[in-house]
Amino acid sequence: MRNFFFAGLFLILVLPASAQVGITTTYRLNDAADWLLQPISGSASQTELLGNGVSLGVDYWFRLKNTRIEFLPEINYASFNQFQLNGSSIDRSNEMYSFFFNTNIYLLDLVNDCNCPTFSKQNDLVKKGFFVQISPGFSYGVHDLSSEERVVELNSSAFSVGLGLGLDVGVSNILTITPLAGFRYFFAANLEGVDGTEQPLIENLQLNDPTSSITQFYIGARLGLRFDKKNY
Repeated sequence: MRNFFFAGLFLILVLPASAQVGITTTYRLNDAADWLLQPISGSASQTELLGNGVSLGVDYWFRLKNTRIEFLPEINYASFNQFQLNGSSIDRSNEMYSFFFNTNIYLLDLVNDCNCPTFSKQNDLVKKGFFVQISPGFSYGVHDLSSEERVVELNSSAFSVGLGLGLDVGVSNILTITPLAGFRYFFAANLEGVDGTEQPLIENLQLNDPTSSITQFYIGARLGLRFDKKNY
C-alpha cells in the first residue's frame, strides 16, 4: 500500500506542464470511539488509539466543460500525534495513506465555462469561488504501539466519504489559495491481526474493539498552481 501511495504521488507530480496541480494541508481531529486501549485489570482509565494531527495532500485538477463541477483526485498522507499513555512508558504513533476523489460543486455559479479557479481578473469572489465538496475515499493506516521491550504494529483499511466547504481566492493567473473545512466519516475501520480483545496487545493493555468507525473534522487550505501560459 505504501508503494502504491508513493507511485501515485510521483505520477501526479510528473503530469504535463499544462496541468493544474494542488497542495493541501489540513489539521484533522479524529474520533475512533471503539479503538480504546485500557488496562486488563479493568480500570476505568481508557485512551484512544488514534490521535489528532496534520495531513498533506497532492492533487490533479480537471473539470466538466460547461458546468462548474470540478474533480481533484488526491493522494494524501497524515501523521497523527504521538502520545505517551497515561501512567506508562508506551508510545503510540499513527500514519494514514489515503486516496480521495474530491468533487467540487460551485452551486452559486453552476452553469458557467469560466477559466476558474484562477479567475484573478474577475469580480464576485463568493459567487464564483464558493463550492461544496463531496469526497469519497479509501485509506490505509499504520498504527504502532511501542514500549522499552517491544513494538506492536497494527494495520487498518477503510472506505470513507467526506463533505466540505471551500472558497477559491485567485491571487494571480498561476496561483489560487483555497481555505476549506469539512467532515469525513470512515466506515468500519478494522485493525488487522487483532483476533480478540481479551489478550494484551502490549504489556498490560488490551483493545476495546478491533473495529471502529472514525469521524474526522478538518480545517486547512489548498495551494493551486496552474502551469500554462494563458492569460485570463
